[in-house]
Amino acid sequence: MILLFFRKSAVACKTCESLIFSERCPWDKNKTKDAFGPGDLNAMFERIVSNQEWIDRGLAILSRDPWVVTIDNFTSYQECDKLIKFGESRGFERSEDVGDKKPDGSYDSIASEARTSLNSWCDQQCLSDPLS
Repeated sequence: MILLFFRKSAVACKTCESLIFSERCPWDKNKTKDAFGPGDLNAMFERIVSNQEWIDRGLAILSRDPWVVTIDNFTSYQECDKLIKFGESRGFERSEDVGDKKPDGSYDSIASEARTSLNSWCDQQCLSDPLS
């Protein structure tokens, strides 16, 4: 069974509260927690640099203040091949920049001469694959 729900388009009616981003997605700075508390970021990097799997993959600490690390073999050849195959099956698209803000609060995307890369998104099949 497929259930579809439609409502008036905020763009079409130009009267809906959904046009006002702060009404549609309220955010109270006083009620939200920071993603990292004091010392959390340092603790995260300490866990990373002491993890044997990352060490075995070629982890190197370039600096601890600020933290700068490299991991030579961040992905294995098998993981890379799998991600490339997923990308090929979905198709690669030209990377885009953020464009103008739309009435509904989202943004258009625009092609840019500066961004010439291609990308593909990891869908549910990709996310559920243990190698990717």
